[in-house]
Parts: sequence; structure tokens; C-alpha cells
Amino acid sequence: MIPMLRRLGISLETDAVREDPNSSVDRLKAIAPPKVVALAVTMILFVSAAVGAMAGHALGVEHTGSEVDASEGQGVSLVPLMELNRTGRAVRSSDRFTVLREALDFLEEEYIGEVPTEDVLNQAAIDGVLAELGDRYSVLVRPDGVLSGPGAPDLGGVGIGARLEWLPDRKRLLVTQTFEGLPAADAGLRAGDLVVSVDGEPLSWMGREAVFASLRAPAGTEVRIGYRRDEEAFDATITLREVEIPTVDHEVLGSESNIGYVRMHSVGELGAAGLAVALTDLLDLGVAAMILDLRGTAGGSTDAAVRVAGLLTGPRLVAVGEHTDGVRTELKAEGAASLPPGMPLAVLVDRFSAGASELVAGAVQDHGVGLLIGETTYGNGSGQTDFVLGDGSRLRVSDHLWHTPNGWEIHGQGLIPDVPMTNGDADGEPEDAGGLPDDTETDPYLQVAELYLVHSLDAATAGP
Repeated sequence: MIPMLRRLGISLETDAVREDPNSSVDRLKAIAPPKVVALAVTMILFVSAAVGAMAGHALGVEHTGSEVDASEGQGVSLVPLMELNRTGRAVRSSDRFTVLREALDFLEEEYIGEVPTEDVLNQAAIDGVLAELGDRYSVLVRPDGVLSGPGAPDLGGVGIGARLEWLPDRKRLLVTQTFEGLPAADAGLRAGDLVVSVDGEPLSWMGREAVFASLRAPAGTEVRIGYRRDEEAFDATITLREVEIPTVDHEVLGSESNIGYVRMHSVGELGAAGLAVALTDLLDLGVAAMILDLRGTAGGSTDAAVRVAGLLTGPRLVAVGEHTDGVRTELKAEGAASLPPGMPLAVLVDRFSAGASELVAGAVQDHGVGLLIGETTYGNGSGQTDFVLGDGSRLRVSDHLWHTPNGWEIHGQGLIPDVPMTNGDADGEPEDAGGLPDDTETDPYLQVAELYLVHSLDAATAGP
């Protein structure tokens, strides 16, 4: 070290005066300009730190004051673990969330009110990240189980009698289904409407939990709902009451009463069981063709979708899941189909047919057992997995995409019907997806389906 200092023009002398007569250590006194002394001190400290860090690295320990990654064997980083921000506070320079921690420090020290607890802040931060994903199906389920999915529960209870889906990117509620005779439909709401306020308060201010809590208030509570339909704004006052959401309705159609009609409101466990009963009842009545109406049918489960598809296709492949880790999952139906082989089948879909109903419709279309009629479907072909966090909450993450048996990716593009129809085919009005059609004789979708089925029956009777 001394030769190095001498090359820098620093001369060193041994001080003759000892601070302690019993000490054998001489104190060095540098005779040099102050700037050169500062440079020398800096170099000494740098070399000392480097030697100490390398020694620690060789022993596989972390060097205090520096980042050392001994496990990876990638050498020594002399970047300090701690540094001062512009306010003089010490922060970890290697922390990806330095700015977030800095903001929290400011809040805790400067905010005039009370800062939320750590659990609340954690959940708010996660919600913020999820919102940035733009994926309404990746959600945080809090420890109390509030909102187990992106929409309102499908089962009955106190409510407005409609199926709703939260749109996190727009902070609005999309009405996906209403039901004849229930409060929402009676007040004028219908599929496709966007709820923008509850009791005069914008949904963007309330947040998802508060919105659904307001719509699940005690029976007899009046709620004022503001909603938009295209460019028009509406208000409706609805009295909450006990409602029972239907799962399956069925009846016989056709001039010769030989066409069965089944309306599925949900592809869930109850819906799958209800479809089996409806098909059996209609076949016992002697129908020769079948219509399955999946317009506005959202939600459900993959297990129920497999059972519903199996009732129509028999033991065949229903869907294939492609996971982020490259794993493929095949959903296969088991058991015989409820429909007789070769029975003409038409499946009605629209832009609100989503999720499990798309798996069913895709299997029917790909296996050629029925004709899809209507609008391009919604395009919800993602699947989610729950991951339990340390506070008991669950992070529901979209980690796989469903494809039809022939490989068509549903997510983001939906299913393209064999016979496309638009709102213009329905006199420019969106379909009210709840309940049986008000008039099955004038429903344009049903008219097209019946024409196809009658033609198919006539062709089968005429023979080759």
C-alpha cells in the first residue's frame, strides 16, 4: 500500500511520538495536500471493502453493507444494501418496491388521518396489481370469503334477480341475465345494460365489495340503480326481495309439436341435473328434434360443462386446457348421450354466452352433433386456480386457456356460429336472456332454428 501512495506523491514519515509508551504501533502521519489525502482514503476503503467482501464470498457468508450472492457463484456486488433517498430516509436500493415503501413511509409519518392496517394495505396493493392485468377473472378472495368470483352469486337469496358481472377495468356492472317476473326485469333492466351507480353513488367510488353488499341488503330495502344502455341513461328503483334464480325451463314447440325446447340459465351443478330431467321429459313426449338455448348463459363450472356436453355428445372430448407451465388438461365426458343418435339439434348462442356454456357449445360444434345459431359468443375461455396466501386470503389466477376439441382457442374471440345472426335480426333490440322468450313464434333465433330442424327432419324422412 505504501509504494502505491508514494507513486501518488504522498510521503509518509514515522511519528516519533508514541501515544502509548507500552504500544509498539507507530502512527503514520501523511504529508500531502488534502485532496490527495481524500483520494487515498477512498482507495483504501474501497480495497478494504473488496478484500473483506471477497473473503466473505469465499466463506459463503453475506458481507455486511454489500450484496453478496454466494449461492449463485456470480461474484461480488459492491452495491450498498442501504442508501438514502431524497428525504434522508434509508431504503433498500435492491428492493423492487422501493417507491411503494417510500410512499408508505410518507403516509405513516405525514398523513393527518389514520393509515389502514398492514393487512388492508396488502390487499389494496394486490387489488391494484390485479386491476392492471385487465383480467376480470384474476381476483383476490379475502379471508372472509367475500366475492368468490368476478360476478354475483348465481343462486337465489335476497337480491334484484339478475346475473351481474363486475368489470374491473371499467368499474361497472354488466347485466348478463334478467328473469321474467323478478325485480330487475320488472324494473326494465335487461342483458347488456351497464350499471353505473347505486343510490346515486358512482360504482367507481364504491368498489366491488360495497356494490354487491348494497345489492344484497335485507329484503324490503329500496335501491336506486343508475344504468346505461348504449348512449342512453336510465334510473330504476328496485325493492330487494327473496328471489329464486331458475336453472332450466323446457317446453314443446313446432307446428306439429315435435320439437323440444330447453332454456338453460346456468351451466352449473343444478343446471346439469335439470337438463337431464328436461331431455328425458321431452323425449317421453315424443319430440323428434331439440333446441338448446344458451343465450345469456354465463358462469358455471367445468365439471358441469363436461356433464352437460356428455348429455349431447356422448363420451367424447369436451375441451383441452393449455396451462402456463405447458401442461395440457383434457376434459372428457363419460356415459351415453341422452339424445338418440342422429337426432337434429340446434344450439342458440349470443354475445353473453360465456364460460362453461362456451365449452358445451364448442364440443357440440366440433363433433358435428348440432348446429350453432346466433351471435359470436363472449370469449371467456380462461381457467383459474386458487393460491392460498399467508393471511388466509386466496389469489385466484387465470393460469390456463381452454380450446375446443379441434383446437379453437375460445378466449378473447369466442365461438363463431354456423348460422350467424346479429341484433338486426332481432329488430335491433338486444335479447332479454331471462326466462322463456315472450313469444316463441316471433323470436327470430327460434324461427331460424325451427326451419333448420324441420328441414333436417324432412330430409331424414325423404331418405337418400
